[in-house]
Amino acid sequence: MKNVLIAMMKHETNNFLPVRTMAKDFKILKDEEIFNVSLNRFSGPKGIINALSKNKDINIVPSVFANAIPGGSVTHSFFDYIREKIINDIKKNGKIDGVVLDLHGSMITDESYDPEGDLVASIRECVGEIPLTASLDMHATITEKMLRNIDSISGYHTAPHIDVYETGERAANILISILEGKKIYMASSEIPFLVAGEKSETDAFPMKELIDKLKTYIKMREVIDCSYFLGFPWADNTNNGANIIVISKDRVSAETKANELAGELWKYRDDFDFSTAALPAHDAVREAYLLDENRVFISDSCDNPTAGSAGDNTNLLRNIFDYRRKNNISDQVSFSAIVDEIALNKCKESGENSCLEIELGGKIDSKFSSPLKISGKVEKIIVNYDENLDMVLFKSENVNIFISSKRFAAAGDFEIFKHFNIDINKQKIVVIKCGYLSQEFKDISSHSIFALTKGYSNQNLSEMDYRIMKKNVYPVRKIDNFIPEAKIYKKASDF
Repeated sequence: MKNVLIAMMKHETNNFLPVRTMAKDFKILKDEEIFNVSLNRFSGPKGIINALSKNKDINIVPSVFANAIPGGSVTHSFFDYIREKIINDIKKNGKIDGVVLDLHGSMITDESYDPEGDLVASIRECVGEIPLTASLDMHATITEKMLRNIDSISGYHTAPHIDVYETGERAANILISILEGKKIYMASSEIPFLVAGEKSETDAFPMKELIDKLKTYIKMREVIDCSYFLGFPWADNTNNGANIIVISKDRVSAETKANELAGELWKYRDDFDFSTAALPAHDAVREAYLLDENRVFISDSCDNPTAGSAGDNTNLLRNIFDYRRKNNISDQVSFSAIVDEIALNKCKESGENSCLEIELGGKIDSKFSSPLKISGKVEKIIVNYDENLDMVLFKSENVNIFISSKRFAAAGDFEIFKHFNIDINKQKIVVIKCGYLSQEFKDISSHSIFALTKGYSNQNLSEMDYRIMKKNVYPVRKIDNFIPEAKIYKKASDF
């Protein structure tokens, strides 16, 4: 019987946001709790557990799962707490034969630009030469320390990410292959390139073509796995950039395929663009009103909490009010969501059906926006709407504004309109603080538009204030020539 330890430490860090991510912001499961994971927040680990459970010769050793909404730098003390928990679980077990991790790949703490590299290095030092594999987000930032201390890395093949579960399975299955004595080679080819996630949807050109090519390689007999890692542009990091990882049974194949895929990505570097209209805020609102249909979705893309942005930028909401007043428009609009605990508590104290004036938003993001003073009615209050998060529906001038008590991933909340008794078909405009729309929102939208405001997830990377990034990374900095050069990292046959 082989003992395989599983653990998760997941955070996508936007260190431009001047608010740290604390221990209280994480959902944490420990030990046997891990086996009760759900398929939303813990889809990757669920896939790992499923794959390992199918092998009767493997005993799963549960450690800890920790996951939080993207945001500012993680406190290093919390990272150390999770790392120590994993290391202690390894030591107390006595004999660990393999480790599978679920990481994001673009986490930053207030003391380290490569905490995930630090984590796998600590595990490697503790376990010695046993197989260690991981599943990572497509927008991971691959580092030298990660590559030196891990045997296989698998990344998502979809954006929006709908194959998180399957990626966990892939990482676990590769570990099983190594435990069964199969030889693997991991090649990495680094690319000096960054792209906003909203320009890399995998059902649109050129990412669709790139993923199709990648999948043809995976079908080859000698290739085990391939992944594109596009980096995370809303982090100022010494390691910024993209990467290709190829896992193969053959060393030459691994190197060759990694360089070929890197060359393909570089070839398309100027072709990445939005899959729908992308306009400044006031133009996005005007365009929505020119369309003779309801359910026009606008993504407040530069204040996207799932890219680590503040979630309380008021610029787009201000533009909506200005346009409606100027043109004497009174149809229904829904705006989800603005985080503002102070405004929310004022609404709670006043109670449902009360009318009052509030100063909304602009408290976390005071750099790019400011509080918006509005009057309206408290339509509905839901306490503990989601994991210690309260939500209020505040209506002002027929604009339905969802106010949350803490930063909130509205991009994944498909039931919010039902919970607050809002008929989506009667909404002229639906604003979501997100990047690309999830499939559920795409299915109910008549049109979709990106609003390009200023914020901590600015879509124009040349406007981001990179100060730590040292490498020349295109398109932030000019690069005249690039030739892919893959490197082979530790292989299972070295054990």
